[in-house]
Amino acid sequence: MLRRVPRAIRLGLTAAFLAAAPSACTVAERAEALYLHQHRLLAALTTTINAVEPGDPDLADRLYDSEDELNLACRALWEAGERRVEAREIEDGLRWHVFATLESCAQKTREVEALIWRVDPDTAEIYLGAPERR
Repeated sequence: MLRRVPRAIRLGLTAAFLAAAPSACTVAERAEALYLHQHRLLAALTTTINAVEPGDPDLADRLYDSEDELNLACRALWEAGERRVEAREIEDGLRWHVFATLESCAQKTREVEALIWRVDPDTAEIYLGAPERR
C-alpha cells in the first residue's frame, strides 16, 4: 500500500504537467509579463511610500505591508526571474511552484496596483501608464 502512494503522487504530478503543457507557452509569457510589470509596480510603490510617509505614517505602514504581501505572494516568480536573468537553470520544482502561485501573485499585484492608483494616481500614471477603467 505504501508503494502506491508515491506512485499516485508521481502520476498526479505528471498528469498536471501534461494538462498544463498545451498552455505552457502562454503561462511562461504571462509569468514574464507579470515579472516585468512588478518591477514598474515596485518602483511606483517605493515612490508613493516616499511621498506619503512624512505626512501619513499609518498609510506608509499600510503600503509597506502591501509590499511585504506582494513579495510573499510572488516569491517563486521573483526567484525564477532572478535565475533566468542570471542564465541559471530553473528546476522543475520551482517552475511548478511559479505555475501554482501565478494566479495568487497576479491577484496580489492587481490589489497593490489599485492601492497605488487610489493613493497616488500621478505616480501610478508615471510608472504604470495611462489608467485603465477601474
